[in-house]
Amino acid sequence: MLAAGVATMVVGQSGQPAKAQITHAGNTIEILPGELGFNPEVCVLNRNDEEVRFYNTDTVARRIVVPEPFDPTPEEPDYRLDTGWIEPGAYSSSAWVVTANMDVEYEDFDNPELTGKIEAPLSPGAATNCKPAPPTPTPTNTPVPTPTPTPTQYPSACDRFFANSRGCAVAPQVSQDEE
Repeated sequence: MLAAGVATMVVGQSGQPAKAQITHAGNTIEILPGELGFNPEVCVLNRNDEEVRFYNTDTVARRIVVPEPFDPTPEEPDYRLDTGWIEPGAYSSSAWVVTANMDVEYEDFDNPELTGKIEAPLSPGAATNCKPAPPTPTPTNTPVPTPTPTPTQYPSACDRFFANSRGCAVAPQVSQDEE
């Protein structure tokens, strides 16, 4: 549970089967596979009852938590938010509803270095921006043909062996008979 007046947890439906696109109509944060983190990395919500759910795109169950910053017993951590285990292809069973200004960092339970952020600006008219970005297409390596160089044109009266780019050149030749 988040601190009173900052945000509340609301019980919702259980997760949906894995699909190519998210089917939850509200704001969604994707839990990306492995150590890829979250999409979007920063979720900006209007502070007037906007909600967000987590969607697990990984192949293993994941759990997202917000540690209590002033926890007197860190060996038995308390959490301001705990999604519980989210199965692959499922949504968190609860939505996080924002009711006040906030700036909270959440983390992956098994890998606390994987973090994301939920922000709710002070302005009651602030815009919400919390939809996952579409996947970046993998670039394809398309070879670019190398142009064939144009042969240097020499004056017709020059011997090509001695020609240079400025015209004809003559090289002295020395001959000697040895006996």
